[in-house]
Amino acid sequence: MNNIKLTLAITGIIFFSLISFAYANAGVPLISFYLPPAWLTLVPIIFIEAFVGFKKYSLPFKTALISVSTANFVSTIIGIPLTWLVWASVEGIFFGGVVGGHPISWAILSVTAQAAWTNLN
Repeated sequence: MNNIKLTLAITGIIFFSLISFAYANAGVPLISFYLPPAWLTLVPIIFIEAFVGFKKYSLPFKTALISVSTANFVSTIIGIPLTWLVWASVEGIFFGGVVGGHPISWAILSVTAQAAWTNLN
């Protein structure tokens, strides 16, 4: 257990020592557009998955619902920030916050690669 804590501490120190600057506006406006529909679609997904568990595996519906709800909430709470971190890192490492003033191929690529950030310029 101590080795895990030490590894996490060293990883955190290395990660944060490599950051030269940070913007407080990164991704915040996008969250307001993304999260409400994400939470709304999570409810029917949970019920569909619980129904499949109920039918296919002959689980009691309540058990299937609790299991599926827990798994989906945990994966959503971990998955959304983790995905944002990966895309923000890709954008920062490979594109350096470049927005606009480039050929159409850059504009098409920036829709995905720069989705984690707001316009930093």
